Amino acid sequence: MAVTIKDIATRAGVSRGTVDRVIHNRGNVAPYLKQHIENVITELGYKRNIIASQLVRNKTLNIALVLPHPAEEIYWTLPHLGIEEAVEEYTHLGIKIFPQYFNLAQSASFKNAVNQIQWDEIDAIILAPIYKQESLQFLDTNKAIDKPIICINTDLGNHLDQVYYVGQDSYKSGLLAGKLFDLTIENQSSILMIRIGKQFEDPEHYSKKEQGIRDYFAASVKSISIQSIELHDYSNISYMQEELLTYLDLSAEKHHIFIPNSKAYRLIQIMDTSILSKTQVIGFDLITENMSELQKGNIHFIINQNPRKQGFLAVKSIINKVILGQDLLKTQYVPLDIIVKENVNQGR
Repeated sequence: MAVTIKDIATRAGVSRGTVDRVIHNRGNVAPYLKQHIENVITELGYKRNIIASQLVRNKTLNIALVLPHPAEEIYWTLPHLGIEEAVEEYTHLGIKIFPQYFNLAQSASFKNAVNQIQWDEIDAIILAPIYKQESLQFLDTNKAIDKPIICINTDLGNHLDQVYYVGQDSYKSGLLAGKLFDLTIENQSSILMIRIGKQFEDPEHYSKKEQGIRDYFAASVKSISIQSIELHDYSNISYMQEELLTYLDLSAEKHHIFIPNSKAYRLIQIMDTSILSKTQVIGFDLITENMSELQKGNIHFIINQNPRKQGFLAVKSIINKVILGQDLLKTQYVPLDIIVKENVNQGR
């Protein structure tokens, strides 16, 4: 038989109204009493009825999105798919999404997107804080507003009460890349880390990945040099080719290249076949182009940061916080998957 609020009240020696306030996080309960009731709830194994909880709220769950538009870059289709899947799975809760898209190339576009948020009409935000300073300014300006903000993709390390992070552990993904290179790399070899992206981008996950791979080999018995470069104009093939040849040691028997974002396929597309044939490439993210190059053997490992799952978990976290009144972990790391051509179809 299901445990009821009356059962909890009887065991705790309090009124049903007090139990109801604790369950629905309505306050006005002394901290020691709240803890006592929560202990009883755990002891009896009470499970809240999520549909009933939403009926109590008597409203839809309105979520604002501040993300790059999927048309901006194929990577951003993945968290959007995860968000859509969560909305469909929890359709009985009446979730409504209010997107405020921004242009990846314009910080002003990001500022405009966050300024368009109608706080009175929403319950929570899913935010991609690509622009760090602008994001921190936005969070600081609105720190008095008690509505959860779930950051995905980039961890700002912000400690405001209402700000949470769902995404990859970038430092550990760098360590993982180092471990994968270590399987085949010879002593006294080198790794070229190439950040392919616009110059305006400054997400910290790049630097954390780089630190992770450097720390891995700093603790290794192998002496491996790591050089980091940036290729900004990735639509310019001749520029990409010239820059790559500038940094590659063409006399080396094997090249090792680390692409810390979803654009590994762009490098493959401009590489000479003679160089590509003796190059080990590790990239990120299961976008279609990367999976195609993985199946061809041109990319050797893809580290999947699960952006689709990030989107799904962001919505689920909001449900848990807003409807169920649960306390959330400040940081929820998604698992890192190692994808090779033998299991690429299982990683979709």
